[in-house]
Amino acid sequence: MHWIIHLTLLALSAINAYLIFRRDWDPMDAWLFVAGAAVALLLTLLLRLLLQVRPEERIALLREVAKTAKADLVAFLKLLRFWR
Repeated sequence: MHWIIHLTLLALSAINAYLIFRRDWDPMDAWLFVAGAAVALLLTLLLRLLLQVRPEERIALLREVAKTAKADLVAFLKLLRFWR
């Protein structure tokens, strides 16, 4: 199980680096790299959590994660609208 988690994190980090460095690198875009790395780490932790729970509990866990992610996204979009 550990090699799956490590390979997932490595693949997501490589995709993140490719997407950042594919275009002209600007040091001001460093926050994109950090944000992408944070998302990769969170997705890897979610995968690890899903692999540890029993199969019948996975759907309930994914529903709870989806509710939380939706609430966070709505709050973030409201913050962006307020910021403009």
